[in-house]
Amino acid sequence: MDQSSQSRRQFLRTLGVGAGVAVVPAVLAACGGDNSSSSKASTATSASSGAAPTAGTAAGSAAAPTTAAAKSLVKTGFQLGWLKSVQYSGTFIAEEKGYYRDESLDVQVFPGGPNNPVDPTIVSGQALIGVGATDYAARANVEGAGYKIIGAKNQSHAFCITSLADKPVENPKALESGVRLGVATINRPVVDAIVALNGLDASKLNIVPTQGDPAPLVNGQVDAFLTLSTSGPIDLELKGIKTVSWLLSEYGYNIFSGVNMVLASSLTSKRDEITRLFRAEVRGWKDMVADVQYATDLTVTKYASDQVLNPQQQLRQGQAQRALIVTPETQANGLFTMSDEKIAKNIETMKLLGVEIDSSLFVRDILEEVYASGVPR
Repeated sequence: MDQSSQSRRQFLRTLGVGAGVAVVPAVLAACGGDNSSSSKASTATSASSGAAPTAGTAAGSAAAPTTAAAKSLVKTGFQLGWLKSVQYSGTFIAEEKGYYRDESLDVQVFPGGPNNPVDPTIVSGQALIGVGATDYAARANVEGAGYKIIGAKNQSHAFCITSLADKPVENPKALESGVRLGVATINRPVVDAIVALNGLDASKLNIVPTQGDPAPLVNGQVDAFLTLSTSGPIDLELKGIKTVSWLLSEYGYNIFSGVNMVLASSLTSKRDEITRLFRAEVRGWKDMVADVQYATDLTVTKYASDQVLNPQQQLRQGQAQRALIVTPETQANGLFTMSDEKIAKNIETMKLLGVEIDSSLFVRDILEEVYASGVPR
């Protein structure tokens, strides 16, 4: 049981909104598939600091759907899913370039992490939007959280199988050959889903319990391991170790990650505020995908400077994340889009993970309002 899941359940029980038991994969605790390369504590930042926009011109940065001139700022919060890193650089850009202020908002950005689960700040009202993944929101709802997903930043999850280039494990079928697959025990349901989706014989898999770090692969204890495309293979290749990886999403494992979650009750009571906050987020992420180097520099030197991040690793991580964000679908319909087909696949994958959901978890009209207001798709 990961600490984030325990903290969430205890908090929700305290509020009397549920007593169900859930397991959130440890890797997913890192903002639903986004991963951080640092374990240091982070502090909240606020758009009220008045930081001046810095260099970096990108698509969407010129549009300002609303004006904050002569208006008082409404205080609200945005909860990150994990520790500050480039995986949240779109949020940092929204703050840096004044997109929150354009919406008459004074936004406090709360970092996540092992001691800062997403739910408390959202359920208590400190944060209006939080970052997670489809499975995070679904499992929290089993416990009574009442989340709705208003947009999906990452169109697929970063889960991947990584092996050494000189001994590649190239697809799910290869897992039946007796290769040793390192998997954190808490993530075993993910492997079970891949088995079901690809018609594998589970008795032929050789699962070795690991903690999700690449050391067993390097040391020869396993032949492949379950990790994230935004961390595991990057960390190894920066050490000069060549790898081969494939995303689980290429073989049927389809859940959104980096989703923006809100309470269903807030959609009624604070709909306009949610729309304005989400609009600023979309603009920030449009800038991020247009200039990953700028997003990385801003993260490393300013917004996550307390994390002492490796600039090269962060740039590679940002590039890997961009590949999950920018797809033919998002190029046609805009970032954070959630198509009928993708939603159906999320529902199917969650069923294999043991959680029943339906399309009502996903609310798309807020995003439509964002694009209808003038933000380029």
